[in-house]
Amino acid sequence: AYNTLKANNIIDDTIEMLLLVPEELLPSTAAAKLSKSWSGQNHFVVHSKKTYGHATVVDRLLRMSSAQDLLFVVTSDAEAKYLTAQWKASVASMFDRHPRLGLLGGHAALREGAAVRGSEAGATFSFVDKAIGGPFAVRREAYMQASVFLSSSETCGAGVGECADPAQVLSGRIWAAGFQVGHLPTMTGPPPSPCPSVLLKPEESTVSQLVKKANVEKKGVTEKIISHFTTTCTCSRIGPNQARMSAIVQYFRRPEGVRPISDSYSVLAEKGELDIIINDDSMTEGAEWMQRLRGDAFVVYSHNVHEIRGYNRLTRFANTDYVAHMQDDDIPKDARWASRAVGLFENHPRLGLIGGFRGRMDVGKRFDKSTGQVWGKKYGPNYLKIPLTDSQVGSAFMPCYKVNAAPLFVDRRVFYESGAYNLNFSCVGDSGIDFDFEYSIRMWKTGYHVALAEFRLRHGAMDKKGAASKSGTRADKKKWAARRDAERFNNAQLYAMYPGFHNKAGTALAMKVFNEEKERQAKHAAKGKRGEHETRFA
Repeated sequence: AYNTLKANNIIDDTIEMLLLVPEELLPSTAAAKLSKSWSGQNHFVVHSKKTYGHATVVDRLLRMSSAQDLLFVVTSDAEAKYLTAQWKASVASMFDRHPRLGLLGGHAALREGAAVRGSEAGATFSFVDKAIGGPFAVRREAYMQASVFLSSSETCGAGVGECADPAQVLSGRIWAAGFQVGHLPTMTGPPPSPCPSVLLKPEESTVSQLVKKANVEKKGVTEKIISHFTTTCTCSRIGPNQARMSAIVQYFRRPEGVRPISDSYSVLAEKGELDIIINDDSMTEGAEWMQRLRGDAFVVYSHNVHEIRGYNRLTRFANTDYVAHMQDDDIPKDARWASRAVGLFENHPRLGLIGGFRGRMDVGKRFDKSTGQVWGKKYGPNYLKIPLTDSQVGSAFMPCYKVNAAPLFVDRRVFYESGAYNLNFSCVGDSGIDFDFEYSIRMWKTGYHVALAEFRLRHGAMDKKGAASKSGTRADKKKWAARRDAERFNNAQLYAMYPGFHNKAGTALAMKVFNEEKERQAKHAAKGKRGEHETRFA
């Protein structure tokens, strides 16, 4: 398919290319070799341990994309030959002409209740109930509004008896979101059997009536179908062990970490408690990762995109409510770390971010010129002990103004509603110092809370001294000096970005929430003691 699209002048190094292929179809060594032949900075090969239906694959890749306008989809080598440069140009023209057009199919369609193949539809554009098969194109704006924030219990998959055709699945969502579905033939031949539709509200014929009206008037449909439209292509909960947490590991040439991380995370993945996503940013040990990982696990071959861009893109790819942004030297010592993070989010609904390493309260006036920030109080390993505890979860826990990576735990919906990590904190070739502080401040500024908690992780586990002391920006004096320069510059930007809030007003807000949590925990502890006394002497 890749070679066909290249021959058709569809792709080059400037075009984003996303491929997901399961281990069942392509062995780990072959996937690693394939990824190195894709030279574009935005060419990504995703290798999965399990095999998923086309609807699930397309759903995740469309979310993973960073393209701003149009996304073209093929689900087989056979479909790729029909995605030609001529059809691509015609599709772009149709999207420009119809601003509410959300999806445009090129194979077959269901139009006004009747199935049509490409040869019957003619070579002209028409609105349709649903597109069938591929290739097809999607407007990014429509897709994001229709599908991107499905909860973990609404994930679209392809189970037994379910239709796996992503074009049909997405057609229903696109109409429901107030956009339109069209057809512009690119091929001939018999269409696949259309997936049966179910219209809960409004009536069964509503979509077909709107399509007929649009085709007669030669303009877009203006009515918005309420969101009760669905099809039997969609699926319900995947199973009782649906994971609530994904772990995204930013990896770059630390082969000694592959085994301990894989073994530790796979225990949770096999129980259905964790999805594993490895961003192999050095494209060096992908095969080794695949050979050791188990459960719902993915290895993404990236071209040294750095952690900020890796976390942003792969959080869109994730399918869970919460996401852990991990580094390649963080090894869990307690298998309950993921469930504890979920528990903290559930117990504290306003939490947008949890740090699992260190955190700061910018109290006082003493200023550290070497880093460009207030000294304040620093909590975590080798610093002050976290003073509070969430007794329900069984973890040290405190509201905190700023937290350090890694790990960083985010609510996936909040993460993208708030704009994800700021890419300006990591220019090409530079370290991403203080992106974690900026996101912390943004959470407080926009009404969410930030906390620091203990998850029993070995930080810097791959280095003899710990804390990543011999790698990355700490590898030598030159890299350390560059890190300090970036740190001072980025800390200065925080004052410019949040005038009147950072650091005094923001810290005051964090301290207020800290004191409220301290009082709440004290009352909870006192209530527990009274209950214990009453039980003992009843």
